[in-house]
Amino acid sequence: DFSPNNLYLATASDDNIARVLSLQDNNKITQIVHKQPVTSVAFSKDSRYLATSSSDNIVRIWEWQTNKEIARISHEAEIVSVRFSNNGRYLATGSNDNISILWDIKDNIHLARIVHEGEVMDIGFSNDGRYLATGSNDNIARVWDLEQNEESLRIVHEGPVVAVSFSHDSRYLATGS
Repeated sequence: DFSPNNLYLATASDDNIARVLSLQDNNKITQIVHKQPVTSVAFSKDSRYLATSSSDNIVRIWEWQTNKEIARISHEAEIVSVRFSNNGRYLATGSNDNISILWDIKDNIHLARIVHEGEVMDIGFSNDGRYLATGSNDNIARVWDLEQNEESLRIVHEGPVVAVSFSHDSRYLATGS
């Protein structure tokens, strides 16, 4: 994942390590070690925090420049996707336990569990911060309205939904299967 300020690149790896590299000189800035392969990384909008997820069923949120862990979130199975909302208040996780969880990281509480009948393959927030989309092996993309705290749209595909992405103006959602 590229940091929003375009100064850093965070990488996930099968060697259990998430790394942050400087894009200016390609030097490694820091590394974060999990107990199993790192499956996803995401910077917060202000580039201050880094979320790392792993096959160890754990998401860790770091103040990565000081290497200080500030929060830990768990699932029942491998976490395959993690994303921050643009306002930095929310973190969404997608997992092989068929669940996407929406977390309020400011208050450290979980707000919603979006349950699929297959692995959650991808997640994404709209740029205006109102919606969270999830894509799953159950052939369904779901859109969660964060203001109403309810599902607002369900899109059925003929195959697994492996990608979801909102347009920059948040008016459109692209889903891929």
